[in-house]
Amino acid sequence: MNEVEIEAWVAQAPQGQQGFREAVHTILDSIGHSKNLSAKMVMKGGLLLAIRYDSSRDLPPSAIPISRKSGLKLT
Repeated sequence: MNEVEIEAWVAQAPQGQQGFREAVHTILDSIGHSKNLSAKMVMKGGLLLAIRYDSSRDLPPSAIPISRKSGLKLT
């Protein structure tokens, strides 16, 4: 699996996107450090592609497509 430098993605944010990218980084970092959440959460959609391919496309805050894995209940 390829590693992605999310810190670089945040640092290279276009004007007005820095705060949004910092929030995304915080959310992903929190999920990644939680055994419970990392086992139950899935990231998908345009935001994932923007991070993976270092896109500077403006994404609205509602574009954080994180959902639970099918069949799992968050408690």
